[in-house]
Amino acid sequence: MAPRRLVAVLAFLNAAAAGASPFMMPEGTRELAVGAVLGSREEDEGGGKRAAYLMPYLDARWSNGVFLQGFTVGMQLSEAPGIGYGPLLTLGRERSARPGRDTRLLPVFGAFVEYRLLHNLQLGVDTYRMAGSRGGTTMNLQLATHHSLAAQHTLVVGAGLRLADRRYLRAQLGAEPDASGGVKDSHVEGRWEWEPNPKYRVFVGFDARRLHGAAARGALVERRNSVGYSLMLLRSY
Repeated sequence: MAPRRLVAVLAFLNAAAAGASPFMMPEGTRELAVGAVLGSREEDEGGGKRAAYLMPYLDARWSNGVFLQGFTVGMQLSEAPGIGYGPLLTLGRERSARPGRDTRLLPVFGAFVEYRLLHNLQLGVDTYRMAGSRGGTTMNLQLATHHSLAAQHTLVVGAGLRLADRRYLRAQLGAEPDASGGVKDSHVEGRWEWEPNPKYRVFVGFDARRLHGAAARGALVERRNSVGYSLMLLRSY
């Protein structure tokens, strides 16, 4: 897969991984699932061109708190039930200021905090900063709830806000030089999970976003609204 199309799905996969840290596991154990994800979303944030993708996906968790989900590596540092926090490392694309110019993949450093308000209601916060002189900082605030619809069927719904600093808005969306940081977009997400047997899991997801303020007025923005879809199949080992 070409780098441009590869990074078109990073944000979508990373959003699913952020805060999805492993629960406490018996010492010396691990969980591993391998599969593939098929989906579609815009190639660039705020862009008008969409990209379809089919990619392998790996979900691995270890009892020491380390986890790997898609393109995101993290570590759960909390041992207290109902609360989690830790560092994250993933990949991001530094968007070229000139259309048609090559872009490059850069490491993105982050952290997450999650707090279980009720047995089926969770508050999550994750923040990321891209390496490089043009990279900026973003923060995602999200409230998510999950419900069992029937045996082996679960529905997860979330909504939240993403914030970004001025450097991110200028580099990724072409905001004006005097633009101030703040709310970048609002979003809703949904995911249906089905476990037909203990070895296999199926996920169908979507997310819808709307850019706001200086982010929506950026020179690189063609559309304020965007929607992404995904279908993922995992097999546990």
